Amino acid sequence: ERAGADRDLTGEKSDSGAAPGSSAAAFRPSPFALSLPAPLSTLSESLVRAWHEGIPDARAVAPPDEFALVVEEDGLSVENVMLAGGAFRKAHLELAVSAGPPALRVVHCVMYPRADRDLPLLSLDVVSVNGRITLAVADCCPATADLSLPRAYEDAMDELAAPLLAAQPAARTVPDWGQRIFSSRCVLLRPSASGPDDEEAGELRVAELFCEYAAALCRFHLERAAAAAPLGDDPAGVAAR
Repeated sequence: ERAGADRDLTGEKSDSGAAPGSSAAAFRPSPFALSLPAPLSTLSESLVRAWHEGIPDARAVAPPDEFALVVEEDGLSVENVMLAGGAFRKAHLELAVSAGPPALRVVHCVMYPRADRDLPLLSLDVVSVNGRITLAVADCCPATADLSLPRAYEDAMDELAAPLLAAQPAARTVPDWGQRIFSSRCVLLRPSASGPDDEEAGELRVAELFCEYAAALCRFHLERAAAAAPLGDDPAGVAAR
């Protein structure tokens, strides 16, 4: 039996008979089982702290059968944190560590709004290979057919991303699959040095700025979600989501 299969995300026993994916205890941040280097560790901790502070009724959710709290297989360790509450039917944070070679470190986060809330999906990914971040993505993916975001999101994302994009204005090209889900404000890059800094220090500074932006974007999204009223009983409005 997989470790943690009968426990909620606080480490306490789940209610007996609770189905996978059902609500368990109130969500409380706790130390991660997996160790990540900074700034990935800082980002992960910032995300769960923002969830705890920004979703007052957040409930820890037991991962469904295809997940577990911590999975170790073929040299790859994966840790999952899931919750539900407020405007969100699920918030999922996944950490992955592989000793390698290559040495892999991943932070993956998606926040799914309830169908009756007019909100985008927060999506964050950071991939580090052999100690260097090769991919960093942050976006509030629109839930609209034309991939448009509310003006408040566009303005906030422009402002929050300004320090990062000033340090590294050149972004990676959005792949074809990303063009079908990302907004026009998506930040997708591979940290690189610019200016007089040496390469390693320059990359680290850009990586830190990206993680700061991702955490700030999460906090902004939570503020908007807290103020988002349900769409009501209009089937057409909910079905369009």
